[in-house]
Amino acid sequence: MTALDLRCSAAAAAALALTLTLFSAGCAPSRAGDKEPPAASSSTAVVEPKARAAVDRMRAAYRGMTSYSGTIEVAATESFALPSVKAKLRFQRPNRISVVTTERSGTARAVCDGKTLYAVVPDEPKKYLKRPAPAGSQALVTALMESGATGPGLTAILAGADPIRQFQRSLKSVRFGEESRIAGTPVETVTIDVEGPQLQATLTLFIGKNDHLLRRAQFAQKVGSQVLTVTENHSDIRRNPVLPASAFLFTPPRGAKPVVSFGPLPYDESLQPGARPFPIQANDLAGKPLTLSQYKGKVVLLDFWATWCGPCVQELPNVAAPYKTYRGRGFEIVGISLDRPGQQPALAAFVRENKISWRQIYDEKGSLARRYGVQAIPFTLLIGRDGRIAAVNPRGAAALDEAVRSALAGK
Repeated sequence: MTALDLRCSAAAAAALALTLTLFSAGCAPSRAGDKEPPAASSSTAVVEPKARAAVDRMRAAYRGMTSYSGTIEVAATESFALPSVKAKLRFQRPNRISVVTTERSGTARAVCDGKTLYAVVPDEPKKYLKRPAPAGSQALVTALMESGATGPGLTAILAGADPIRQFQRSLKSVRFGEESRIAGTPVETVTIDVEGPQLQATLTLFIGKNDHLLRRAQFAQKVGSQVLTVTENHSDIRRNPVLPASAFLFTPPRGAKPVVSFGPLPYDESLQPGARPFPIQANDLAGKPLTLSQYKGKVVLLDFWATWCGPCVQELPNVAAPYKTYRGRGFEIVGISLDRPGQQPALAAFVRENKISWRQIYDEKGSLARRYGVQAIPFTLLIGRDGRIAAVNPRGAAALDEAVRSALAGK
């Protein structure tokens, strides 16, 4: 393998599952050597003002919530082997979550009490997931994915994502539709058309006209000669309910053992707090040698990313915030770009245009990504003043800020 080529999609077998997971998660690997032509520029997209306004009202309604509960039902066309699921979601900001999901194989549950994330799934009766809770909205995304309740709409929207910007590189149009009704509730529709070399799809959002909350999301993707569709319905919606503390308590199944992942970790399993990171010896974009030993006594964030990865680009402001705040106290960042071969000039231009002032390594052949076992981006690793790993994959503004402050304080 001469290069590690990453594509912005989730590690799943079917193209539709890839895109749905991408919409709420991150970027994962494809086969080396695959080529992906440049995506269409969002500057050519036609975005109707009424559609943009409806999405903005919806996002504001969810951002203004302190808590939420409701029922999610996700179903796909028969030609696509995605099980239908029904989930009861309870969510209290910043990161207390309970999701109980029912499907043919049994019942799954994910709980976050604000400090620890737990999950049980039918396929692993002797194990239960236990790991530190991701901060804020990332805990919600993780809990929904672990319980199998991820659909094409609510997960990303509750987590703060803009459904229009999610597809900005291949965005064709955003249209406002006529008013209709779902279960007696008046809704207005927004249709997002996506057309690119790797994706032809439509996401339709059915938004409550009065409360601006999502009632249905329908994602249709063309795969070969088929159009595969996933529909996500929402009912029993309660905005700002009073949720008891008992809703976020978790009791492990009798005899089950805790694990940090039900499957392989998307990075080398030896990268744990207290361990030493793997050596780095490379040149930065300016051609200057870069090694971790140059940062002795400082707190360093390694940020694996790429300009083509939407979630990576969206995470950049969260990465930049602690850099601006703590750089004078001994905090540094090293970006490790996984942009494709021959893209160094484009990477350098992106860095300049977006005023990214920390050093960047262009990992053109993917050697650092392979050494660290990186299977999905964005991926971050925080290294403390002692040269040992302080935190693994802290993401989001709150999680990064807390991790950096703790590392600077030597905690």
